Amino acid sequence: MWRGPYEEGTLFFHLDEFAKDHPKDLLAVLAVNGRPTDLQLLRDVGEGTIDEVVGAIDEAVASGLLVEEASHRGPRYSFSHALVRQTLIEELTAARTLRLHAQLAECLAVRAVAHPDRWLEAIHHAIEGAPLLGFDRAGEILLAGETSVEQLG
Repeated sequence: MWRGPYEEGTLFFHLDEFAKDHPKDLLAVLAVNGRPTDLQLLRDVGEGTIDEVVGAIDEAVASGLLVEEASHRGPRYSFSHALVRQTLIEELTAARTLRLHAQLAECLAVRAVAHPDRWLEAIHHAIEGAPLLGFDRAGEILLAGETSVEQLG
């Protein structure tokens, strides 16, 4: 795929430089999640130890691919530009996208027990990842989320 000019300082240069030293999985998790994402979720769904994830995030922030924002639950990371996410999404295979949705659904469902505001995210990823997650498991996440949201309100 032609991605435009390849010069130092361009988005594509930074993406390719990052990918030389780090698995793209970290950025793929962030792209599929589609919203600011915390360190723990990146580690749980992605590859590598927490030290490797932190090192990769530090480099991605320094290169301008990611931005860090403060949250009451700790720092969260998102892409510096929508084009970064779009480029990564376009490069993912359907199978990898399904795998990441399924993993995100499972991780977010566990977290949603303590943080009910995470159920909508878990449900979204369960629906998107249902072919790999299994339709029964996706339904369980949907029902658990629905029950939790009804109890809140």
